[in-house]
Amino acid sequence: MKNKTLLIALAFAALTSACKKQNEQSAQTADTKNDDCHCAVEQASPEIKGEAITFGQGNKTVRLTKKNDQFVIGGDILLNNDQVAYLKHQYDPKGTATESTFIDYLSKRWTNGIVYYSIDANVPNQARITDAIAHWKAKTKLTFTPRTTQANYIRFVVGSGCSSALGMAGGAQKLNLASGCSTGNAIHEIGHALGLLHEQSRTDRDDYVIINKDNIEPGLEHNFDTWEDRGYTGGQTGAFDFGSIMMYPSSAFSSNGKPTITKLDGSTFTTQRNALSAGDLVGFKFLYPDYAL
Repeated sequence: MKNKTLLIALAFAALTSACKKQNEQSAQTADTKNDDCHCAVEQASPEIKGEAITFGQGNKTVRLTKKNDQFVIGGDILLNNDQVAYLKHQYDPKGTATESTFIDYLSKRWTNGIVYYSIDANVPNQARITDAIAHWKAKTKLTFTPRTTQANYIRFVVGSGCSSALGMAGGAQKLNLASGCSTGNAIHEIGHALGLLHEQSRTDRDDYVIINKDNIEPGLEHNFDTWEDRGYTGGQTGAFDFGSIMMYPSSAFSSNGKPTITKLDGSTFTTQRNALSAGDLVGFKFLYPDYAL
């Protein structure tokens, strides 16, 4: 069974932790039209180097990137002030946040499976967005509805890269798309907006891949942290899914042209941005059990 790395409430985490890990290293992949996933654009404000920020002390720390006033994890995941405050509190030696705080601020799902959205008039090639939304609608029972007066919604805007908030962050949460972001990149970013994390942030990823830290751009090593490293309560199901639309390619955030992620035998791999994989949809089902096909 394929999988999807995701943020889920504790009840789901308990359930998924009981899933038996697959022994096979490779999982079936989604059909791809080409080998170029065009993943390098999946960054928040790539023209800004940003500042590496660490919360906590000693072995109990979490690392983020700060670009101007925006905190970023994983390269393209934007955190709002409540989410950052939660992480600070998690790593404050004076105390730990409660699970209910996590649910409130890091893993909010879209109420009743309805995702409200707007598209700024100046966003070019808006078919990328409508096609990505159509893909999610075809693969799930979610309802995507143009926003009128709703308080919480995804606002598709022009950005210098592709990036998104995590889960239903509250208010008008931006999903940034540069002109070079494809329909597949938009599908990926909508995945973050629904609550999905990157595939390689699984806690068992070392059983499937090698992270070559020496090849990662300095200051961005935390992009390869697992969800557990970041202090989240999460879970995963089934075997590692190299075919996930949420997976980093081997070249992600390389400082020297050498691979940052390889399979256990040292070989590189390609990833895809064409369609949600079967494993992506299994992960979606744990997040939104009432809205899976």
